[in-house]
Amino acid sequence: MFRTLSVVAKSATHSVNALWALVRCGLSITRTYFWWKKVYWPFQSLFMQSSYSEFLQSRYLSFIAAYVIPLLGPSPSQFKEPPCSYMGDDHTPIELSWVLSSDGKHTVRFTLEPLSGVDGSPTPSWTWINSLYEFSSIGNVQEFNTDWALTCFETLVFEGNNVPKQISQHSSQFSVGADFTHDGIVGKAYFLPHLRSQATGISQMDLVTSCMNELDLGSQWKVVASYFTEAPHLAATPDIVAIDCVHKSKNRAKIYVRCNASSLDEITEVFTLGQKLNGPLIDQAVKMIKEVWHSLFHGKDDDQRLESNNPDHFASRFVLYFELAPEREIPFPKLYIPVRHYCKNDALVGEALGQLYKQEKYGIRETYLRDIQSAL
Repeated sequence: MFRTLSVVAKSATHSVNALWALVRCGLSITRTYFWWKKVYWPFQSLFMQSSYSEFLQSRYLSFIAAYVIPLLGPSPSQFKEPPCSYMGDDHTPIELSWVLSSDGKHTVRFTLEPLSGVDGSPTPSWTWINSLYEFSSIGNVQEFNTDWALTCFETLVFEGNNVPKQISQHSSQFSVGADFTHDGIVGKAYFLPHLRSQATGISQMDLVTSCMNELDLGSQWKVVASYFTEAPHLAATPDIVAIDCVHKSKNRAKIYVRCNASSLDEITEVFTLGQKLNGPLIDQAVKMIKEVWHSLFHGKDDDQRLESNNPDHFASRFVLYFELAPEREIPFPKLYIPVRHYCKNDALVGEALGQLYKQEKYGIRETYLRDIQSAL
């Protein structure tokens, strides 16, 4: 009990010191306090619930104050135009996530789109790689390397002032993120090829294929691309390419593909690329998908297609993520369920996952839902 109180006291003292440090750096009190309340405090709460050492909590919170908050732009009331970032469905520029572990050592993560501190518009492309280097200089970043990030930038990003006429609902092309592991920070970079595709007339699938060939991952990606090429009814689009900022020998490329699959049967078929991906890990993942699906969409038949609450929104389709890595023969898939577009509200999602995690095999504590609520 006293140890917990000690952590709270130290974190609270650090919060005040870091808050005023940002104000002294020139950020307005309105902007600083807004992002402090919406971002810094939730991070602090998640760190405290994830068994991070006091040293790492302090180190990571300093990183968030020094690097993350200055990249979020003004508070929404100060934006020149309404925020239009792709990061969240409400267009705010940052997304936090929490990877749960049965040993209680959870991992806190984030992804953000760097925004102008003047008017909240996306920062120009020439600043993005520099922002990655700044990232590495501030935090305890593991084995930082931008080789793959530079390749993705050169093959996927549209540069220039003449942005093509918008067909999509946003103009975002880049975001940066990190995993706050219990050993250090792992930097990440995300690239969206939609504007380059519009400007050049080259499909996003072909742009991503060229990028994967440059990264020597072409044979793995061909397994994915061939499947979707042979299934045009899925209208698959590789929306995002993500990489870790580490040496290529330890790196991964993650391609996020949106498609028209929306029933459990369709999702599991795409997840396995028509049974091309198989084995114990795939079988285990499919089993978990079914459990989560039945918890979230209780009473729906496995072949019943779900209808989105926001069918015209660019993020309303399901996302399959395929991870490629050196020395690997085939990709490994993951599924992202856009719950905001298919579930009634956050409370129902939290309750469904809370009930699922109560099962002994997951080893997640029963306070999951309460922990999430306390962090918000």
